[in-house]
Amino acid sequence: MNAFWLFTCLTFPGRGLKLVDAPVSGGVKRASEGTLTIMASGTDESLTCTGSVLSALSEKLYVIRGGCGARSGVKMINQLLAGVHIASGAEAMALGARLGLNTRMLFDFVKNRGRTSWMFENRVPHMLDNDYTPFLKLLYNHLQGIVTRESSSLKVPLHIATVAHQLFLAGVVIFCFQVLCFPQSFF
Repeated sequence: MNAFWLFTCLTFPGRGLKLVDAPVSGGVKRASEGTLTIMASGTDESLTCTGSVLSALSEKLYVIRGGCGARSGVKMINQLLAGVHIASGAEAMALGARLGLNTRMLFDFVKNRGRTSWMFENRVPHMLDNDYTPFLKLLYNHLQGIVTRESSSLKVPLHIATVAHQLFLAGVVIFCFQVLCFPQSFF
């Protein structure tokens, strides 16, 4: 069932249902701490009816006006920045390693100097530990692809995000090749 059909069924007049599109952000750790961020969109009536429940479930609640699906633009911008921060973090650590720097010290220095992002602080330690969890690469490839396709359709050039997407695509190909050819190295 596609999203349009589901929306039509749920909002059919006379059913009395209120539909709110409210994805969460923050991952497993923040979910367990009860500190998720929720981005909610829907009709004004639906948002009014669900506001207290959404507020109780979140540390931060962003209400995006414009009906169901309106929050997708905010999520897309968030993903654009996430992908670029992961790519630039990887490049920074690679350059540091080639310069002969201790990458753990470099990570700590950058993190404590305020020249960082949540993605840098969360993903770089995995890089330094050689933790190549494949699902993250595949997920970000998919999300970065959505960002670059949408920006292209809107005629907004996103040069850095597009290059980051291409780097993720190349990384997934290399990772899959290594897993297929050298599975003993990963399992």
